[in-house]
Amino acid sequence: DGVLSRLTEPAERALAAEVVQREGRLRAAAQTGTGYREALADAAQYGPTVATFFDDVLVMADDLSLRQARLFLMKALERQ
Repeated sequence: DGVLSRLTEPAERALAAEVVQREGRLRAAAQTGTGYREALADAAQYGPTVATFFDDVLVMADDLSLRQARLFLMKALERQ
């Protein structure tokens, strides 16, 4: 994705990769009504990556393009 390609910090690239890897698993469980336990266990694994992201990355960067990319990443995580 063009927006995510603006991310350069290791912590934000790791989170972006994880969002892409896990994309849609929770949504699929909600749509089908099955697999909630597995989907929630999968979502819980975001914890360390998200913690590292917020420890290492300033989302509201001065650079507007970078800030928008980071906010897009946060929105993509929220949509999971």
